[in-house]
Parts: sequence; C-alpha cells; structure tokens
Amino acid sequence: MKSRLLATVFSLTAIYAATSLQANATTIDFTTVPTGTAVTNQYAGVTFSLAGGVDSAGAPTVGRGGLTNTRYSGAYPTAEFLIATFAPTVKDVSFTFNNAGYNGANNFALYNASHALIAGGAMSGSGDVFYDLSSYTGISEIQWSNGRATNNWWQKLDSVSFTQEASKVPEPGSLALFGLGLAGFAVLRRQRNR
Repeated sequence: MKSRLLATVFSLTAIYAATSLQANATTIDFTTVPTGTAVTNQYAGVTFSLAGGVDSAGAPTVGRGGLTNTRYSGAYPTAEFLIATFAPTVKDVSFTFNNAGYNGANNFALYNASHALIAGGAMSGSGDVFYDLSSYTGISEIQWSNGRATNNWWQKLDSVSFTQEASKVPEPGSLALFGLGLAGFAVLRRQRNR
C-alpha cells in the first residue's frame, strides 16, 4: 500500500512537471494603466523601449489610453519606434494599435532572436485596429514605427497578447520533477507485473 501511494505521488509529480513546462498566454492591457506611467520592464518576459526619431530618450509612457511612442504621456515630441523585446521568444502574438490617423508610412516589424526580419506590414486606418499575428513563432522583438524619422507622429499600443515559447533547455527543477514522475511510473509498472 505504501509503495502504491508513493508511486501515485510520483506520477502526479510527473504530470505537474509536464504541465508546468507549458507556457501561458499573457495579455497586457494598457488602457487600464494610469496616464503618465513609464513602462519598461514591469511585465514578465517583455521590455518596452523607444528608438529613433525626434525624441527617443527615456521610457515609453502611457497616455491617451495606451502605451505611446513618447515619454510625455502621449504628447509631442515622439520617437519613431515603440519597441517590445521578449525573452524568451514568443508566439501567438496579437495587438490592438492606434496610429492616430494614417500617414502612409505607419508599419510594424517582427524579428527573431538573431534580429532577422520574420514579417512586417503597413498599418492603415485610424482608431483602434486589431492585428492577429498568431501564425508567426520565434518572435524576439516587435517594432511599431510611425514612419516619420524627422517628424512627430503620435501613436499608441492599446494592448498586446503573446505566449512565451518553451525554453529549449528545461529548468533543472522541472527536469528533476519529471524524473521523479518517471520513476513513479516505473514503480507502478513493476508492481502491476508482479
């Protein structure tokens, strides 16, 4: 009886270890974050930054109901790029974005860990537009560009969703739990064969 209970515990441990290796989807909704909040690395697995354009100093800041390409709560001057960098890489990406109007140059780009372009495209229309990029995997970075390096053009990220991809090298703790679970299955099998 004692060995059967031990085997059951080991088996449940293996199931837990296997399920703990699966990544969960993450959604960040910037429409609920207070205006004026600077956002960098507050969210697990992703860091936000600015680059290029008229003013890329400092952190992107929440303003006008989303994370903007400026450090001034959605005011001018702005950076050309709003960037999300992921570690580990992600998949199942979608986002809702507002270009604050269409200037003919708004675009996004997805990059892998080697910073090679995976995909990209124009972003058209004004108002909040949903983009589903769930067919792409191995995403290490997303760049949203206003396409105007020398001119201000305000834009905002309302929300972004992603799923972290499983690490190629499992954590030692998870491997140990998985090994214990396999040992439990072996004990159960040996008992059934007796």
